Amino acid sequence: MIEKDKYVFHRCPDCNLDSMSSPDSFRPAIDIFKVLGVDVILVSPRHLFRMPYSLHEKTALASVVLDKNKILEFQIKDASPLKVQIKNFYLEPKENEARELLIQAIDWGKSKEEAEKSNKTEKTDYKEIVIKDLTPNLYPPCIAEILNGMKQDGRKRAAFILINFFRSLKLSNEEIEKRLNEWNKKNFNPLKEGYIRSQLSWYSRQKSMLPPNCDKPHYKDLGICKKDNFCKFVKNPINYTIKKSLRATLRF
Repeated sequence: MIEKDKYVFHRCPDCNLDSMSSPDSFRPAIDIFKVLGVDVILVSPRHLFRMPYSLHEKTALASVVLDKNKILEFQIKDASPLKVQIKNFYLEPKENEARELLIQAIDWGKSKEEAEKSNKTEKTDYKEIVIKDLTPNLYPPCIAEILNGMKQDGRKRAAFILINFFRSLKLSNEEIEKRLNEWNKKNFNPLKEGYIRSQLSWYSRQKSMLPPNCDKPHYKDLGICKKDNFCKFVKNPINYTIKKSLRATLRF
């Protein structure tokens, strides 16, 4: 940048342009924050959440803790440092809460990984058959064991198996949700209903796939591998239900 006849003259040595021949290329950039009147300091990421009871650097108002049912009653004067009442805002921890959170995270990760692997490797090599009357006596032992309720860990992996089992048998999303909610009530520390709905919503947008084959470690890891004499003739829980249904039909 140089001064020429009291005018500021700009030149870009790399692109061979100057402000006299190409003035549009040298117009000052618009500061969008000034146009919008936004205080950049307040919207920076580190200030999105302020430490409770800290003071604002400009107004000196306190970052007060509010009860969620009293938010609409809040007045700006309530943030005066001279009027603030200190409250205990920490949640009361529950026994084994962190352990349960870790287990759920591990289950979620395994379920996602298994779903991705199944989408890539599993092939529907069976003829599509719709079972109109899917009664519990048609369930393979592992599915029946899951539906009795998970007494230990592995609820999310069990939900993954059940969703793919029922979807492969062409049950509607409403019917699957109903059956999963009934199962969930039997679980030790049931899953949140929102989790089940979100999983069903996600799987409804995916290509239908079989539950894991019987030789996969899922069933033994969950402690639900309870084989009967009929299990030796099948490779997948779906095959068990279909073959048992066909056998019952042929008897009549």
